[in-house]
Amino acid sequence: MGLGADKGKTEHSGARDMARKHGHWGFTEEAKEWASRARRIQGKQEVANQSEDDMAPATVEAVVAELLTEAAHKIDADDPEVRTEGWAAIGTMCNGLPENVGAAWEAVRGKFDREETPEVIEVAVSALGHMAANDCVSLHMIPTVGPLLMRHVASPSADVRLAVAEALPWFKLTDTDGEALTSDPLNDSIIEALIRLSGDSEADVRDWATFGLGQLPSDTKSIRAALTARLADTHDNTRAEAQVALAKRRDQSALPSVKADLESESVGLLAVEAAAYLEADELLPALRELESWWDVDEALLATALRRCDPSTRQSDIDLMAWFSEQLEAAMTVPTSIRFDRDDLDYTLQVEWVDAHGETERAWWSFWHLLGAHGGRDKADDALAAVLAHLHDQLSESGT
Repeated sequence: MGLGADKGKTEHSGARDMARKHGHWGFTEEAKEWASRARRIQGKQEVANQSEDDMAPATVEAVVAELLTEAAHKIDADDPEVRTEGWAAIGTMCNGLPENVGAAWEAVRGKFDREETPEVIEVAVSALGHMAANDCVSLHMIPTVGPLLMRHVASPSADVRLAVAEALPWFKLTDTDGEALTSDPLNDSIIEALIRLSGDSEADVRDWATFGLGQLPSDTKSIRAALTARLADTHDNTRAEAQVALAKRRDQSALPSVKADLESESVGLLAVEAAAYLEADELLPALRELESWWDVDEALLATALRRCDPSTRQSDIDLMAWFSEQLEAAMTVPTSIRFDRDDLDYTLQVEWVDAHGETERAWWSFWHLLGAHGGRDKADDALAAVLAHLHDQLSESGT
């Protein structure tokens, strides 16, 4: 799941952020093979996945309902292979198709908690994970299914534990804006489960559990302790996930591990990403050495170099201060201007009160904004574009 390079050799696998990593988790090859034998379901599914431009909504709804009913019947079968086919079909119907999640949940409600066959549980967990991933704002299924997953954290099957580690982060409860509730008992249980799985005997389970801990919004001593323990992991990608998770939290305890990996013969993408988050002067020599041969992600390397170089880091701070001053001077109404960290970028947010007393906001990804207008040397052009946009918004609101 990492991405890295040896001197003279580049290796590719997996991905970093939640959306990209989501594309790699799910059904085992065996489960996919079982699902592929359900040719009738697949044929109907192709019809169901057509856009509304090609197919009337009522027809789509009817086909989806028939598919879900057929899959639910399979889940009730005595044959575990047939049950696996049913769960695989459910997961596929919900993967990237949030409009199907509600009906899918109604079709399978109560069926997972009575399953006892590990091979079926593995695919069922993945299917439920797809459902939660595509319906993360809704609270109708997560409080019911989340606790059931906890039963399988200590499963004797490594495949089941892996499926649980992959799925659990999607079961965090959220508010109506999609923001995670950091103090809910279910979320606390998810954290405890991922911490346990991050110390699993199987490397892939540790990898996904460590990744999951890094994605959660919570930042507790127990989470940091679990991540710190993985800095000594012999599995390269698990260690790298811990480095990034700690670096995002600006935890300098990751520095020695990141430095060692940057100075090794094989350097992964995640070590360079972690360096960019740490913004540590001590990493600059190793990053400069990479310039001569590391070609996995040259833009990321450039970002890490800039963040770890004290002179360019200060230059960026000065540029943001200048940008704020120019905006404040140009605005004709009282304005709040701030820069917030947003992963490896900064979000520029401008806020003001319009003529009707309503609070208005506009925001930009700052480095992306600069890049779109020719880079830091063309900051004047980026500023002009922002001011033009703000002028239009002020005019529309009559301010």
